[in-house]
Formats: sequence, structure tokens, C-alpha cells
Amino acid sequence: MRRLLRPGHTFAFDGFFGWTREDGTTKTISVEEMAVVTTDGAEYLIPPQEELVLIPSR
Repeated sequence: MRRLLRPGHTFAFDGFFGWTREDGTTKTISVEEMAVVTTDGAEYLIPPQEELVLIPSR
């Protein structure tokens, strides 16, 4: 079903990707973004993540 986007519509994107490494451990990447439709396009509701955050292993 198609619907028109209208100012005020709010969207959340929760992207997640996981995979198994050769040693059997699992690695994951995730991102969450929220935006609202405006008359000129859209605005993020929180600052978007623009860089990867690396959490080193022990």
C-alpha cells in the first residue's frame, strides 16, 4: 500500500546486521535513527550517527 508522506510523520530506523566469524564468534553492527517529515524534506530528531564506534575486545 502506498501513502503520501506528510509533514509531521515520524519515522524510526533500526538497522542491525550480524554475522558469524571464522572462529565461531558473532559480530554485530547496529544503528538507530529517528526523523520527522517537514515541508522542506525531513529533520533528524536526534543527531545522526556519522561515525562507527569501535568497542575493543578484551
